[in-house]
Parts: sequence; C-alpha cells; structure tokens
Amino acid sequence: MKKWLLIGCCAFFLTACTTKKEMKNANSIETTVTQHMTKAEESKEAKSSSSTNQTEKASSSSESSGSSATSESVDLEKQQREEKLEAYNNLAVPLKVLLATTIVDERAETPGLVGYGLGYNFDGGFLFVQIGSGAGTGHPEIKLSYDNEAIYPIEAIVREGAAKINNLPVPTAPVSKIALYDKYLNEKEKYDSSLSHVQVSENMTEANFEKLKALIGN
Repeated sequence: MKKWLLIGCCAFFLTACTTKKEMKNANSIETTVTQHMTKAEESKEAKSSSSTNQTEKASSSSESSGSSATSESVDLEKQQREEKLEAYNNLAVPLKVLLATTIVDERAETPGLVGYGLGYNFDGGFLFVQIGSGAGTGHPEIKLSYDNEAIYPIEAIVREGAAKINNLPVPTAPVSKIALYDKYLNEKEKYDSSLSHVQVSENMTEANFEKLKALIGN
C-alpha cells in the first residue's frame, strides 16, 4: 500500500513539474513572439517615418527647384528687355523719330517715305514731328513726350487753309520703345530706306506750337 502511495506521489510530482515547464516554455514563446512583433512594428514605423521624411524632402526640393526656375526665367526676361531697350536707344536719332512717328501718323509706314518728308525737332523736353508732301496744307504737327522706356503722344494741330488751325485727335496710349524696336526688326529694310527723307526742322518749337494752338477757333 505504501509502495503504491509513493508511486502516486512521484507521478503527481512529475506531472506538476512537466506542466510548470510547459507553462514556462509557453510564456517564453509568447514573450519571444511579442518581442518580434514589437520589433516588426517599430521597424514598420521607422520605415514609414523615413518614407514620410523622404517625401517631404522631395517635395521641398521640387518646390525649391520650381522657385529657382521661375526666378531664372524672370531674370532672363528682364535681361532681354534691358538689351532691347539699349538696342533701341543706340539707334540713329532719325530712325527713332521715324519709329515714334508711326504711332501717330500712318504715312510714316510708307516704304521709303516715297512722296513725303518727315520734319522733326526736340524742344522743351518734347518731340515735334510733321509729315508733309511739300505742298498744300492739312499736314498735322504732332507733339510727343518720352522717357527711358516709352513714347507718349500728347496732341496734334493741323492747318486747314491759310489761317485756320484745328485740333487733331491722336491716339494717346503710350508705346514702349521695346515694341518699336521689335517693329523695326520685323521691317528693317522698309524703315532704313526712309531715313533720307527724315530731317531736322528747327522752326518746330514748343513756342511756335503754342502760337498755332492759340489760333484755334479764330
């Protein structure tokens, strides 16, 4: 009887030890799995963070590149405008006068100014121009102003008869010198052929222009 009791106790003890060992192994496995899962999640988060940072850097780089390209484009456009403006200012004075006159008198577009002559004078900070055929009346005298970048038509008067003077409407919108230079480049031969008909007329002064204006309505 004692023998069987001893055997039973030993069996119970072994079973308990085995169960405890199995539980310990299970806990160890669970801990290992948990650690692996934690590391996997941390790795995933790290990759996600790295990907986000790379995306942000790429976006920032793209914006910076776009801003740089825009700035370069603006600088190039500004340089081209300055070069054209300088080129216009370096043209011969009669040629610049002819180009300015095309703004207010379409006869200035006549190839070679055949049949016409263009008189001009600078006085009092203004440019006075007049295209005539050498005979008769009805040839307007036009007053323009100018600055570093544009030509500004102001007003015109025209003699209609021996002593009759009237105002003549002219377009007053300013025209850039760059636009005039582009026009010249497009029809260079036409304008160059007209220069022999462009001459200074010293009697075209601001004082004389105002005297003629005073006769309007008389």
